[in-house]
Amino acid sequence: MNAILRTENIHWMYLFRTFIFDIQQLLQAHQLKEIVYVYRAQVISNDELDSLKKSIGEFISINSFFSTSINYARALSFLKYSKTFENTVKILIQIEADPTIGKIKPFADISLFSIYEREEEVLFMIGSIFRIKNIIFDYKNQLTIVQLVLASDDDNQLKHVLNYMKQQIDPGQMNLRILAKFLSKTGQFELAEEYLKRMLKQIPTNDSIRGKIYKDLGELASQTGRLNESVQWFAKALEFQNLTAPSVPQTLQKTKTRKWKPYGSTIAGGNGQGFELNQLHYPFGIRISDDQRSVYIVDKWNHRIVKWKLGGNYGQVVAGENTQEYRFSHPVDVIVDQNNKYLIISDFKNRRVVRWSMENQQDRRVILSDIDCYGLAMNENGDLFIVDFEKHEVRRWRQNQGERKIVAGSNGKGNRLDQLNAPTFIFVDRQDTIYVSDQNNHRVMKWIKGAKEGIVVAGGHGQGTSCQQLNCPEGLYVNDVGDVYVVDRDNRRVMCWPIGSNEGRLIVGGNGEGSETNQLNYPKSLAFDCYNNLYVVDCGNTRIQKFVENKEK
Repeated sequence: MNAILRTENIHWMYLFRTFIFDIQQLLQAHQLKEIVYVYRAQVISNDELDSLKKSIGEFISINSFFSTSINYARALSFLKYSKTFENTVKILIQIEADPTIGKIKPFADISLFSIYEREEEVLFMIGSIFRIKNIIFDYKNQLTIVQLVLASDDDNQLKHVLNYMKQQIDPGQMNLRILAKFLSKTGQFELAEEYLKRMLKQIPTNDSIRGKIYKDLGELASQTGRLNESVQWFAKALEFQNLTAPSVPQTLQKTKTRKWKPYGSTIAGGNGQGFELNQLHYPFGIRISDDQRSVYIVDKWNHRIVKWKLGGNYGQVVAGENTQEYRFSHPVDVIVDQNNKYLIISDFKNRRVVRWSMENQQDRRVILSDIDCYGLAMNENGDLFIVDFEKHEVRRWRQNQGERKIVAGSNGKGNRLDQLNAPTFIFVDRQDTIYVSDQNNHRVMKWIKGAKEGIVVAGGHGQGTSCQQLNCPEGLYVNDVGDVYVVDRDNRRVMCWPIGSNEGRLIVGGNGEGSETNQLNYPKSLAFDCYNNLYVVDCGNTRIQKFVENKEK
């Protein structure tokens, strides 16, 4: 089995998937309950050892079942029968494995199931992740000791990477389609096509995934020069789409609101996850510059604010640097002050709000601290409104007076009209009416100035996908009429709730999670320019999408 896994031949792995699953179930059933120290002896090349030494503190993933022994002497004895060659070295791997640390691949003592019971074997599941703790040389036994620690998926350094990886796999896709996409990217077109056609035979004729498979087959045919066949597959995809397209509710058909073209264009990012100036890493908040020529983007996982000129290929870092005092930690939102001189930044993990001059990089200071700040807004008087995510409330801060006043929430976490539950982004109109995305209540609340409780203006019918529901709302905008535009994050769409309406209207997205131009993946916030163009932070796709108003009648 391990020989097959080490070949990394996807076809063979798929054929043996049932055996792999059975072993996984066995390991889970006999999972060790207490911390264990195990050993493994082997011979590796000097180059491999050098690579390990350079990676101390980092993670390695094992692409096969990993056999170890509880018995130190037994593991060491294997080296007596191991031959070394030029440019190779003997090593002993020491592993500390704690089953209580959280999400881990299973491991178990399989001595009772092994024909070599005396080996006291502990077997780790494929994909187990370890942190390289240290590498030392044992002069007594004349060998190198590689110390590893079993890592949890919840490890702070691993968690955001693993979460992002999970976001890239559409949970609505079936395994064979994911496999086919991987094979296609590696140039194994025939095998990819074989799996897609096999999948067509397995799923119902009305399954929504069928249209996507037709499209995948069309792309494969095009890549391999079979243009006529490609056209036929795309025609089948279009035909299937027309047959299964859901009808639009009458209430939405009658709603007179602005419309936007469903296909967006990428105006920032879109070059994969990274820290280069043409890349973003988990973008969050967004604001349009006063001259309407640039956007300010909160580049959360790069801990910086980036200014990106519309039509440009690169961004410019305008806030955030590697000094101890002004090092951001996962900023969330940014606004421009009423005089267009300063950026006001929600520095979430540092629990503070920072003011940063757009003209003088040395002019920056912390204006609020000890607050779990999320969304920000400012009225024409310069009063700052801050969402306190952990206290489930919104506060107003008057800069000249230093006053902090709770203006929404303040009654603990809950779902009453005078409560909020994990609020995120806010919008404040000219009358100081506050609109707040009440995330875990799946609604948008409106708090009139001085009110003791809010009014539900979007959602409020439980978590769901219908036109009356939201699923973890975030970014907000309210026009002069009072129509509420909201990012419906976990439904991968932007909705509009006309004032007084009990139902929302789809604006963009809503086509499942993906990276196509009419799809969104974990959207976070939005903004409009003076030309009514809509900008959406497409967080999971590390890009900013621009949707142009559809003025066709």
